[in-house]
Amino acid sequence: MTAPCDGSTPLPAACDEVKGLLKMFPSGEPVYSDRDLKLVRDFETAHPDFFPADTPTGRKMDYIKTIRSKQNNDQMQKQEQFRKLDEATEAAQNKREAAKSQDELREQATEILRSGDPLVVFRQAFSLNHCGDDEILRAVIYATILQSSRTTKGLQIFITGDSGSGKSSAVKSAVHLIPPEKITEGSFSDKAFFMKLAGKNKPVVYLDDITLSDPQVATIKRSMTNFQKLTDHHTIIDHKLVVETIPSRTLWLGSAVGEAGDDQLKNRYLSLGIQNSPENDQEYCRWELQRRKEGRPEDAVNDDVILSRAILQHIADKEFVVIGLDKIEFGYMSDRRLVNILLDLMEANAVLYYLQREHEEKDGVIFIHPAPGDLDSALNFSMFNFVDKTSQGRLTKAERALDDAIQAQIGDRTEREFTEAAIVDLFQKSVTRIRTLLYGRDGTAPNIKGGLCEKCPWYSLDSEADTHKNIIRVKRHIHKAFDQFARVTP
Repeated sequence: MTAPCDGSTPLPAACDEVKGLLKMFPSGEPVYSDRDLKLVRDFETAHPDFFPADTPTGRKMDYIKTIRSKQNNDQMQKQEQFRKLDEATEAAQNKREAAKSQDELREQATEILRSGDPLVVFRQAFSLNHCGDDEILRAVIYATILQSSRTTKGLQIFITGDSGSGKSSAVKSAVHLIPPEKITEGSFSDKAFFMKLAGKNKPVVYLDDITLSDPQVATIKRSMTNFQKLTDHHTIIDHKLVVETIPSRTLWLGSAVGEAGDDQLKNRYLSLGIQNSPENDQEYCRWELQRRKEGRPEDAVNDDVILSRAILQHIADKEFVVIGLDKIEFGYMSDRRLVNILLDLMEANAVLYYLQREHEEKDGVIFIHPAPGDLDSALNFSMFNFVDKTSQGRLTKAERALDDAIQAQIGDRTEREFTEAAIVDLFQKSVTRIRTLLYGRDGTAPNIKGGLCEKCPWYSLDSEADTHKNIIRVKRHIHKAFDQFARVTP
């Protein structure tokens, strides 16, 4: 047998076989370059008597190129096989390293939960992408943790604030600390929630600057009410009855300039407001300048962010019940929603620190005995500081801030009259915003729907006979925080 050109691809052994192959090539003697002729000479030197004596040079050249092309293809196939083998080996190695990294991350998260302070980790991660608004961070983290509770009714979060106040940035930066696979955000048609969320485990839906349609409000209300069970939607597809579901323990997070939905929806979520002071604005400007100086992008990820996600995933993989809450005594019980919010926040803090609390596991459920610090953490929210026994409802953060500013103007007098324009100048907010704080959302002086004029008996409304301007008469009032909104009985 004649040796192959390079030892990798065998050549035909007999001249008769070569003659048969040569019939595939066209006849004729084209003019070849010196390079091509050298190629033929080198081949014939390496393989003497390979071609019949009367074989034209052109046919020799075509045959040699065919052989070389086949050899190149064989070589490429071998290289591709080795490449695939290398990729498979690399993928397996990467998978092993990723698993090892995940194991190390889980161990690190467990160690933080066991002996560290997870809230410090969350705060450090949050400060990478946002400045201030610690209350919003804690509310989002606690609401996420409560997805693993068997007793909560669910803590849904809605953030309000003026345009440009940073509410969207605050919520997004907090949501950024939740494992990404749990997050669903964007715009939705009326029934898209059922299709988008189907099959997800403890999903988090973030709706930024939302305007909800009536069907969406109805869907969200049902899901919030059904926090511990599925929410079904029955529809007809291709003449067949199909049942689509929103999973149990779905967390709804939203932000907008005004409150979203009807009164029933508002009663189901925890509304937190952003009311920035000049000091807050200055702090933000310093933070933003530093971020740009460092070249840090929005939604940056560092070790603290990754560790925060691992901590929340650790909790999401478990089931909890906090026992011993029957020992809580309330100093204010007329707002049942506020009572439930306090219990939820206390329970969430106990779950977050469960490895540092007395606990036991039974049938896959971890039972936790809360500590006094869990109640203290729950009470460390402004909603429990903005309650006044003489008011007809709890004041929002913005309402309390406006009342404080007005009370400062009253000074030592017993009361003082203000026009809307005077309050606008005093508080440095728009007329629309001031009217919302005074009369409620969509309220007016003739038709009060909330706000300070409805909630606070030390506010009264009148109008000037000549100009018909609205006059807000405010009596001097000192807010007295409860000694204890709630306490643990001995």
